[in-house]
Amino acid sequence: MSMLNKYLKIGFTLGLVTVFLALMLLLGQYSLIPITLNHNCSSSLTMNITGNVYLILNNTGLINASLTMITYQNIPQTNITVPQEYNFTITRLNSTRLVFLDIRGIEINCSSSYLFINLYAVKRPLYYYPAWILMLFSFLISIALIIMGYIELIEAKVGDLRS
Repeated sequence: MSMLNKYLKIGFTLGLVTVFLALMLLLGQYSLIPITLNHNCSSSLTMNITGNVYLILNNTGLINASLTMITYQNIPQTNITVPQEYNFTITRLNSTRLVFLDIRGIEINCSSSYLFINLYAVKRPLYYYPAWILMLFSFLISIALIIMGYIELIEAKVGDLRS
């Protein structure tokens, strides 16, 4: 009977570790690494960025601001990079948030001194994949231990009924 308690205790403890790791991975999936903060848009901005990009455009002026942006996006599973042009108008005293995936470079051309650019690289934290593997193994072992504990419980009940 003491082995039964060990299996269940360890199984449920590993289950709690799995839940903790799942919450940690859910809440910390991505981290933002600042590339340029509060860049005044009175001049153009050209950057060689590789990966996913989070862009915040803040218009602090009382007039609309417009900009032209060219992103060089990679086509998945090929070696081809395609330029894509975007034209944005940000209304007065407003901000716009944009996410671009798999970028190889970005060019921003604008002439408004009231428009500010915040550019972040979106990366997974270093602990993400090892924590995922640890969570998976913890989950599988906890399920196996709980099943073993309940099998022993059933065997003990059947043994009590026979005697």
